[in-house]
Amino acid sequence: MSEEFIAASTLAKSLEFAQGNDFHAILTTLRSPAYINEQLLKSELGFLVTKILKLLRSSNDFDLWKGCHTSVVVCAYNPLILSAHGGQLLAAIYSKLEQKTSFYSSVISSSHGKELFNTLVSSMAIIIDLTKNKPTLSREALVPKLKAIIPTLITLSQYEPKLVLPVLQKILKRNNTTFKPFINKFRTVLTNLIISDYASLDSKTQKSVCENFAYLHLLKIQVSNTNDDETQAHHKVYPDANWRTGLLSILSQFKPIIQLCEEILDLNKIMNYRN
Repeated sequence: MSEEFIAASTLAKSLEFAQGNDFHAILTTLRSPAYINEQLLKSELGFLVTKILKLLRSSNDFDLWKGCHTSVVVCAYNPLILSAHGGQLLAAIYSKLEQKTSFYSSVISSSHGKELFNTLVSSMAIIIDLTKNKPTLSREALVPKLKAIIPTLITLSQYEPKLVLPVLQKILKRNNTTFKPFINKFRTVLTNLIISDYASLDSKTQKSVCENFAYLHLLKIQVSNTNDDETQAHHKVYPDANWRTGLLSILSQFKPIIQLCEEILDLNKIMNYRN
């Protein structure tokens, strides 16, 4: 038995005020072919996307939350929307994430702040994943935006490493050329996590920190001074570093930890005791 047809324009008009079960019903419909037939016009899909963008740009956090979930569903289940409007939706989500990150302390202090960051980051990550295997879409809609997305994610990873590091790791692996100008900034964040916060992280996040740190060296770049001007980083030439240079660089990051251990424990006495 075929599902009853529901016009895309009807769904679009219902989105703004839908809550609870009504909103869930809209998402369920958008996952199905119930709003798609041979008479569906691109203008109707455009109208639907316009309503979603309105939610994403709203100052109301609940509307933003709805916009994120709706964006993920329409991009995942409607290839036409993904190819024609995926870039717009991604840009709108990123823009809100950037805004919320700049006011991290006040956002996270609210009862729903944590969930809002989870929704923004996961929605953005899903849309990025959906575009990665489509060369034209990736080249035109994703890569140009990554130059703005990466620094925001790096900043947020200081506060939410468990949430953000897996996303950064995927970008680092897939788009290492785009990532290069931000390597020093990311290295600094990872180093601080290792030195200051590593013991307080859960095992999965600790592993993620180490894997991201290792992937930085897989790029085989010459480690430059972390005080260099990041705005000029994209003009620099990063010569290949040999394996030894990379290994020594990794080991050097653990020097502060070893020095701290020496301050807490008298290693010479321990060695003499063992002898």
